[in-house]
Amino acid sequence: MKNVQIFNFETNTKIRAVLRDGEPWFVAQDVCDAIGIVNPTMALKAVDNDEKAALSLTEVSSNGVQQRREFNIINESGLYTIVLRSRKATTPGTPQHRFRKWVTSEVLPQIRKTGKYEMPSDRMTDEQV
Repeated sequence: MKNVQIFNFETNTKIRAVLRDGEPWFVAQDVCDAIGIVNPTMALKAVDNDEKAALSLTEVSSNGVQQRREFNIINESGLYTIVLRSRKATTPGTPQHRFRKWVTSEVLPQIRKTGKYEMPSDRMTDEQV
C-alpha cells in the first residue's frame, strides 16, 4: 500500500495524496468534492494525460473490511488545471476560492519545502493528535 497523506480542508473535506517520484499526486474525486464539481469524469477530461493516472489503494471500510479500490489521481499541474478552471475559484469567499488559496499558498509550498504537509497544531483535531 502506498503512503497516503490526508489533508483536511475546512475540517470536513479530506484530500488524499500520495508521493510518486517525490511529487504529490491527489485523489481527483477528493479535489472535485472540495470545490463542488459534481462530475469528476468531465473535470478529468480537461487534464492532460501526463497529469493524471490510476492508483489502486486498499481502504478499510467502517465495518473493518479491507477493500481494494481504483482512484484517479492528478499531479500538481492537473490539480491547478481543475481548480483554476472552476469559475468560482477567483470569487473571494466561495469554497472554491478558499480551497485554491489553501492549496496554492499553504499545502503545495510546504510539500515542496519539506516533502510533506503537516496541519498547523491549532487546527488539528483530537483524532490527529
